[in-house]
Amino acid sequence: MGAGLDLASRKTALELQHIENKGKIGGHVHRLIVLALWVVGLSGLAMFVTLVIHMVLPVHYVSPERLGEIKQMLFSGAAGAILSGLAKKYLGLKDDG
Repeated sequence: MGAGLDLASRKTALELQHIENKGKIGGHVHRLIVLALWVVGLSGLAMFVTLVIHMVLPVHYVSPERLGEIKQMLFSGAAGAILSGLAKKYLGLKDDG
């Protein structure tokens, strides 16, 4: 006589295991996305601080070309829109409208 689960129970167990594994993978992806959002946000903050320091201090250590690139990235609006869109999607934030 065979010991163990019948076919229906095995199928149910496999489905439950599949759902559990899917949840684990989704959790890892969520953590990676949150980490990426933090890295991008902190990079933007570092660029903004560099821009402010460059404007305040008499010593200019950033080349004009690089300063133009920093301004373009900070004030284009596209980077902020992408970052806020990802944050709303993956962090579960709601639109105000």
